[in-house]
Amino acid sequence: MRYFLSPSIQWCFVNERCVILDVDKDRYLQVSARDFASILSYLPSDRYDPHTPSPDVLPATLRAAADELLAASVLTLSPPSTPRQHSPPTPRPTEFRPTPPTSTSLFRVMAALPEFALACATADYCLRYLSLKRITMRIIERKRTHSNPTPTLLREQAIALAHCYRRLRPFYPRNYLCLFDSLALLEFLAIWGIYPSLVFGVIVDPFLAHCWVQYDNAVLCDTACSASRWYSPIMAI
Repeated sequence: MRYFLSPSIQWCFVNERCVILDVDKDRYLQVSARDFASILSYLPSDRYDPHTPSPDVLPATLRAAADELLAASVLTLSPPSTPRQHSPPTPRPTEFRPTPPTSTSLFRVMAALPEFALACATADYCLRYLSLKRITMRIIERKRTHSNPTPTLLREQAIALAHCYRRLRPFYPRNYLCLFDSLALLEFLAIWGIYPSLVFGVIVDPFLAHCWVQYDNAVLCDTACSASRWYSPIMAI
């Protein structure tokens, strides 16, 4: 029996645990880090090629753990039809809600109100009618068709616009929620042609999940007080 990794799976190791995010089902699982790392070493690569040599047979000591992952749809018995989406490397954040490089007048902030309202309404629509898988694919496809230059000026513009978003946020009547605010900020920045990363992170014991918007090493959106510094990234898009 051969096992394959589901293409919708992302994971990270936190201490002795492995946290798995199933994007298709919008759920998290926790398993033994040692077992999962061992199972991975026996799986075919994400880009499965039937002509390449097969990995060694999964030992009997790992079969029970693999069957549990199979029942949870983390593993499959047939080669995936689509390659798994790999998260791009994301630098560890060192700046949290950074101060904009220049002061922004209230007039300039209010001038962005129409774009802000459109961004929030779009994020609301996505959360109401789109699955997490479709939301992530939408972000990936947009970034794929709009390559971002990375000059310092663009980074400073992203920080300034994020500051503008935070000043306008009280005008939108919706509870603060990390996923909504991250999506709304992504939409807001995309209007100006800026495409930062949406990063998902986790904490174990007790389990907590969080997401934020990050450009380079700067966290642009974090609903809690610099909470992203405590989370282990599990997926970045």
